[in-house]
Amino acid sequence: MRRLHILGAAGTVTGSRFLYETDEARVLVDCGLFQGPRVVRERNWQPLRTRALDAVVLTHAHVDHSGFLPKLVAEGYPGAVYCSPATAELLGFLLRDAAYLQEEDARRISRREGVELAPLYTSEDAEEALRRLRPLKLHTPLEIAPGVTVELFEAGHILGACHVRLEHQHHKTLFSGDIGRYDALLLRDPEAVPDVDVLVMESTYGGRTHPSTSPNDDLAEVLERVFSRGGVALVPAFAVGRSQDLLYRMRLLQDEGRLGKVPIWLDSPMAVGVTELYPKHPEAFDDWVGKAEDFPRNLLPTTLQFSRTSNDSKALAGLQGPAIIVSAAGMCSGGRILHHLTQRLGDAANAVLLVGFMAEGTLGRRLADGETEVRIHGHWHEVRAEVCSIHALSAHADHPTLLRWVKALPGRPASIVLVHGEDSAREALAEDLRSRGHQVEVPAQGQILPLGSSLA
Repeated sequence: MRRLHILGAAGTVTGSRFLYETDEARVLVDCGLFQGPRVVRERNWQPLRTRALDAVVLTHAHVDHSGFLPKLVAEGYPGAVYCSPATAELLGFLLRDAAYLQEEDARRISRREGVELAPLYTSEDAEEALRRLRPLKLHTPLEIAPGVTVELFEAGHILGACHVRLEHQHHKTLFSGDIGRYDALLLRDPEAVPDVDVLVMESTYGGRTHPSTSPNDDLAEVLERVFSRGGVALVPAFAVGRSQDLLYRMRLLQDEGRLGKVPIWLDSPMAVGVTELYPKHPEAFDDWVGKAEDFPRNLLPTTLQFSRTSNDSKALAGLQGPAIIVSAAGMCSGGRILHHLTQRLGDAANAVLLVGFMAEGTLGRRLADGETEVRIHGHWHEVRAEVCSIHALSAHADHPTLLRWVKALPGRPASIVLVHGEDSAREALAEDLRSRGHQVEVPAQGQILPLGSSLA
């Protein structure tokens, strides 16, 4: 008997956690943090309450898929964590950063409330979690629990992102993780994974289609407008994937003579480290990228400067426009971007460029929704800066691309379970899949689904 426990990412795009259970084994696929509104974030303080796990497998390194791992280890999980080699290296940046932010948040709230508050987990917990990582190459089946074999496939979302296929008694369950886009600028296309009985599939952009306009044209248009008024363009961007993609687009605009010699700052030690990690993993990129001379420097703007230290970041407060600051976190949910927003939101010459999905309840979502005043670090700030959203830069597959990926799977899954999406997105995608003859489940948080017999 096989069962799937939906422990997160149901009705939300964060907290990805799925427990795959047989009579002999228990495997957790993804171990993510909940992000967004307080009522959602509070779920992070609830223990997973699972009996002894045999293994953990991660689809990729983003914290909504990996960031609860130090807490799981602190709760007593003693075993291994399997992921791709690139994901393992990225987690060295992401989990340490996540722990630092947890500790900083606890210190800040403790000072404000006058009580001692413990962080969700500590840097020591993150280090212990990193010691559990067991890198696994793609297309290399491995038995990780009694009777359960895992195999990883290219997902095309970020460096190291994978689809995870678990096999038990010839029955194959595929966890899509986050699905990338076809013909992406740098990364390989998502794979069409064979032999899938049950598909557990993300639906972040269900019901939505990315604009057909050129992302580079959209980016150039916004930047030219900001520069014409002497402003600074703030770009909240995920340190892994989005920042590097964005910087390459800026390099292309420079090569075309559309960006000039405007100074560009990458203000994120993690993003800097990830950028420098790229040459170690040419297997994740289209062939021309990894084989290019001077990789990855040839992908970066000629005027790019790295901001590594906190003093480097503080010095940017005096930066005069025209200029660009790319900083994390991507949804404005923490990190250095918050400090830049407090300094520059009140100036109409500046702009905030939102270049990805903004989860409900995040500061990025509030800015995208047009709020004229936002609260940052306990203080209210008027939004006078221009706020622009460039949806075409998303690293997620949109609705038509999700359908294309399902259609490309060899064979036909007996059922599809839609997760990792807000309810409206999941329902839109479910309706379209059902119209094509698929059996679709849209589970609730905490639901347990039986996984049927093999199609073989």
